[in-house]
Parts: sequence; structure tokens; C-alpha cells
Amino acid sequence: MPSKFLCCFGKDLTKNPRGQASRPIHVNADTLPSEKKSKLQRKSNRLSIFTPALYDDLPTEDSVRLLQLEPGSGDDIITCNLSHTRLHEGHQTYEALSYVWGARSDANEVICNKQKVFVTGNLHQALKRLRKPDVARWIWVDAVCINQEDPGERGHQVRQMHAIYKGASRVIVWLGDDFYDEGHNAFAIVCAIANTSHMKPWVQRPATFRSIRKNPPPTDTQYPPDLGSQLWRSVTSFFLNNWFVRMWVIQEIVLAREATLIWGDVEIEWKWVGIAVDHIRQDTKLHALLESRNMQNAYFMHYICGQQLDKNPNTHPFLHLLDWARSFDVSDPRDKIYGLLGFPTKYTNLEKGDVFLEPDYTQTVHEIYTEVAKKILNQDNTLDLLSFVTHEYTSINAEGNLKFEYPSWVPDWSQKIVVFPFMGFGSGNGFHASTSMDMEQLPCENPNWLRLKGVEVDVVTNALPYFPFCDLIVAGSKLVDWVKSAASKGDTAEMIANTLTAGRCEHGWLLEDDDRHIGDFIAFLNEQDPDWVKENWPDDYPRLLEIASDHGNPDRGKEALWRYSCYRTPFHTQKGKLGLGPGTLQNDDLICILFGAQVPFVLRPEGDYYRFIGECYVGDMMHEEAVDAWKDGSDGVIERVFELR
Repeated sequence: MPSKFLCCFGKDLTKNPRGQASRPIHVNADTLPSEKKSKLQRKSNRLSIFTPALYDDLPTEDSVRLLQLEPGSGDDIITCNLSHTRLHEGHQTYEALSYVWGARSDANEVICNKQKVFVTGNLHQALKRLRKPDVARWIWVDAVCINQEDPGERGHQVRQMHAIYKGASRVIVWLGDDFYDEGHNAFAIVCAIANTSHMKPWVQRPATFRSIRKNPPPTDTQYPPDLGSQLWRSVTSFFLNNWFVRMWVIQEIVLAREATLIWGDVEIEWKWVGIAVDHIRQDTKLHALLESRNMQNAYFMHYICGQQLDKNPNTHPFLHLLDWARSFDVSDPRDKIYGLLGFPTKYTNLEKGDVFLEPDYTQTVHEIYTEVAKKILNQDNTLDLLSFVTHEYTSINAEGNLKFEYPSWVPDWSQKIVVFPFMGFGSGNGFHASTSMDMEQLPCENPNWLRLKGVEVDVVTNALPYFPFCDLIVAGSKLVDWVKSAASKGDTAEMIANTLTAGRCEHGWLLEDDDRHIGDFIAFLNEQDPDWVKENWPDDYPRLLEIASDHGNPDRGKEALWRYSCYRTPFHTQKGKLGLGPGTLQNDDLICILFGAQVPFVLRPEGDYYRFIGECYVGDMMHEEAVDAWKDGSDGVIERVFELR
């Protein structure tokens, strides 16, 4: 999978709504009598009202609980029962619910196994919407069917997620109540986009949606409205739903036989959403109008559905899944790992119970992330993992030193920022800084350290201004100022364009058309500040202007720059090279090639060991140049053993 899919959401995730809570089912103390409230408040705020009296032990390895939702309508209190079934034998037909748990403070009463219990408001609304007036409905709901207070059971049930969602007759996605009556317009436009998509010839029937209203408004699903229409606001609201950032929804959608999204009174099949999102991503104007982290997440789920991981289980290592899932949110950082265990990967066999990692909620996040990093290095036998290490600029203290919560070489998958990696997945989309050499881990006295062979190539002497995250739509003038700071040493336009985009186009592919790339770059700069281009490259200006006129697209140039600039710092080296590195890079950091890596890395010496700062791009180090120089005995390339702590 090319990096254009992996990283198109390179943005600050703290700016997006989250909508999840650490526990979905709880007691609302404010609704209880004073004597019960006092008793409750003496207990942990993690206490679930679903006590052991409600949850008996699951009798077999493949046992799960199902929720029998009793018939009802209107304001009737919701009544349900829990019962066991086995996944690998003939079991009760059931549907699985996918939803955002909701806020702890919003509690609603239901009757389960004849006991009063409380669920969050969002789950309560979902159950109310889904229950039938005359017959029971069997549903699997994670918050109810798993004893959330038992870490052992939680881990056991996480191992069953693959079978649970594959075994469901359908996955129902509850997006919540449609408070502003936008669902009808949103789903009509989604269907219209799907019906005009290039993928439509492969689908036998037109995209449609359903409304349970008695007299729904008229619907046009043939053509989308003009881009200036206010109707697009409803589509924006749809993609801003918190469901699209919830980590667990990835497997809930991808493993589903079929999936239906319900928003208030309207329903739509997931496949129409996926086809529409695929079309939006390829339409420059639509993409600019609707671009958001949530919409990109929808595309990733659509893409993974197309990968058919169950039929091609040996295609993707676990690192791919971690990359795909970086922009999704969890309430428990451990679920950044555990939420992906339901997918088959290159080294697992879920049908035989072989998972990438045994889920264990008694372990700390630090222990889990370090164990995962070591396992990926050993399984993949590459250093691709290191490209996902990002030390946040805000973690630099007053003395200018980085604070490390993990070993410096271990990615923190819970970070709220996502940075586009320079390395690429796939044989045709990666660099080759030293891939001809074998990666070799040397023995360490501490299991959390990493000792690797490589060469020291250069030293950072001039760290240029750091580029913080900003939205693509407002990034224009900031990117131009950033380019100007990087162009202060008289480098050619081609050198600056290639370096500040890490040798990749706006979609993340390695450059194949140099004229197109430099044309896009100059077209963007000309659109923002035409005089500066002429002043900075006076001799080349006629040639550059002609290329921009023939091949350039300013929007493509802007996106290519933005993609790799956020959270990064350009730099010059002791040998006069221009590079692009991590935001926490500093003067005197070393530019090194670790054997077996696609890209160079920035290391910071501390006594007799090194801190790993991040990957970097330097134009003439990406294709074995430094390794070849070392093999030829160059004095400027020094072989070392790097102990990373």
C-alpha cells in the first residue's frame, strides 16, 4: 500500500472531536437516593453496574454472550437478556452493533436479566431505534456482552473479535440521532456521488438509501448538487460524526459480511459510502471541500475492505495495520494494538487461534508498545518501524532537551499527531539508503535497548525553522515563507522542491515525472509570490516559468509541500547538504545510515549511547550513495555500532 494512503491525514488529532469514554455502562449517582449515592461514591468510579451477578463465567474458549433485545416501542423501558452462544458451532443468528460509547455522565436505565442497569445515552438511543415492535432481536454489543470490569475476560473477548464480526449476519452502525435533520440530504448526496463514480460500472444496482419516515422529502440520487450548494453542509456533518474516529470501527466494518449505517431515521449501506469516498479523494475540488480526518478514515476502511485481508492474509505485516490506524482514537492506549488483533496479517493464522500478540490488560502501555516494537523488528527483519517514531516538538523542555517516556526508538502509537513517513511500503515505492545490507540486531545488556550497525555520514549544522501543523486550506502563505527560509543557501529550485516534498508527489508516490513536480512547485510559488521566484532564480526563471505553464498545477504543488512539511524541520549539514528531518532535530545531531534501512536517520549522541530522533531525507543519501562510499573506503563515512536507548 503506497504511502499516499497511509498518511493523507497528517494532522493534529487533538483538533478533532473524540466522543468516547472509558466506560460505557455505569451508575449515574445524581439519579440515586442519597443513601445509595453515598454508598456508590465510596466505590471506584470505574465500577460497572453490570456486577458478577449479571455476568457468569463463559464456559468455553469460543463462548460469547448475546443480547436478546425484547420487543417494544415508543417510551417503553428497554428490556433485554444476556445468554451464551458458541462461535464455532451452530449459534443463534445475530447482528453486531458498531457505535460510539458516549459520555459517562449521560446514563439511561434499562432492564437486563431482570436487573436495573444503566447504559450511556447513545447506546440507549441505539437500542431504542433497533428494537422491533413484535419480535426479539439478537445483537452483540461490546459494552454489554463483555464484562468490562474483568481484564481477563476483556483480553479473551478481544481475541474473539475476528470471529464475532465475521459471524454476525450484519453489522449495524449507529451514528446517533439526526438532531438537525441532515441525514436525508447527506445520504442522497453520497448516493449521487456513488452513482457518478468511475467504480459504478462494477456495481449492479444504483446506490440508494432508506428512510423510515412515512412521508420522506423528495430525493435526487442521480447527480450531486453544485459545489456552492448549502446541501454539502449535511455531507460535512456526516463525515464529522465521531464514529469515524473510533479505533474499533475498523475491524467492525472490514470484517462485516455487510454493514448498514443508521443516522436518525435514514439508513445507507456501507459500500455506497466507500465508493463515494473513493470518488471524493480523486476529485480535487470535492476533496478540498470535504477533506477531514474522518473522511480519510472512511477511505482507509473502504481501501482495507478492498484488500480482502481474509482471502489474502499473508499480504500485510502488522506494521501496515498500525500505520492505517494511526488517526483513529481509543479511550485506552492499549487498544491501539488490541483493536487490530482481529485482522489476519503476514505472520498470524486467526483460524488456528494464532494472533500477533496475546491481549493482556494487566500490562502497561509502555510494556505493550515496547513488546510490539521488538516483535515487529524480529518478524519483518527491516527497520521500517523506525520511520514511525515521532517525538513531539512540545516535549522539548526549557533546557532544550527531549523528554522520553519510552525507549527513544519505540513508536508511541497513542500520539495525537500523525506524520507522513518518508519510507514507503511496497517494492516500487520505497527508498534504498542501505537496503542491500542486512539489518542485524546486536546483543544488549538491557532488553529495551537496540544495538545496530551502520555508518555516520554527516552532521546537522543549521537547523531551519520548524513547520507546525496547519490545515491544508490555509497553508499557502505559511508554506511559501517556509520555502523561502530553506532557499537561503542558493540551492536550485529542483533541489528545494525535491527535498521539501521528500522526493514524493502529492499522493505519496516516488517521483516519476520531474517536469510535473517542479512545474507544480513553481506554479504554487508563482500563485503566492511571483516576484520572489524571479528574484531567487533569475537565470532559471524563463525555463521554470515555461515548465510551470506546461505541466504545473498549484494545488498539487501546495499539497505535496504540505504533506511532508507538517511537524518537520529543514536543515543544512556540515557537508553543505539540504535535508528535511524531524521537528525535534537540533544542531550537532548526526545523520546516519543504519544497515537495512530505506532512509537515513537522525541520531543524538549522549555519552556512549544515542537517542533516536527520527527519519530524514537528504537527496544524495536515499539510494545507497553513502553505503557505496563506505564500501569504497571514504574517510567521510564512518562505520559504527549505534546503541539506541
